[in-house]
Amino acid sequence: METRSSNSTNYWPGFVDAMSTMVLAMIFIVLVLALALGIYSILAAQSIADRMTAEAVAEALRDASPPPPAVPPQPVPAVPFAIPADDPGAPGQTVDPADTMLALLVERDQLRAEIVELRAALELAMAERAAAEARVAELEAALAAKEAELAALRAAREAERVQTGPGAAADGTGSPELQAAQAIADRMTAEALRDASPPPPA
Repeated sequence: METRSSNSTNYWPGFVDAMSTMVLAMIFIVLVLALALGIYSILAAQSIADRMTAEAVAEALRDASPPPPAVPPQPVPAVPFAIPADDPGAPGQTVDPADTMLALLVERDQLRAEIVELRAALELAMAERAAAEARVAELEAALAAKEAELAALRAAREAERVQTGPGAAADGTGSPELQAAQAIADRMTAEALRDASPPPPA
């Protein structure tokens, strides 16, 4: 019995060493995989957060930005149609839409030029009207001043007549000063009427 036990080989120490080595290797591999999975999850979460932040910023800018200008309706191009030629046997001719658009653009420019001319004429007429109204106001003021002077001269004449007596008032004669004042009053009245009268039409 002792000889058989001494000659037998003990495999358990090698088996335990191999098993422990394999377990350690598997634990190391699991740790590496867990670390890689954790890093990947962190990067994926950061990428998703960045994308959501960019979308939120874009939506905020879109809400804050003014609405785009309305696009004017595009003119409908003319449909080509056949135009008979002078020669009955000649093939029909078609109208190019580009030529139609060009003609419409030229007509639009002409209308705009006419509008500008009409506006300029209207502004000129309004300026002439304002100048005429100012001239009428000046003439009315001058006429009022002349009438006031005429009234003062008439009052002076009446006072002179009262002072000279009923004889002078009866025969219509007075002092030279009174006659001169009357002549000045008549001349001023004629000038005021001439200035107040409208000019003859051209």
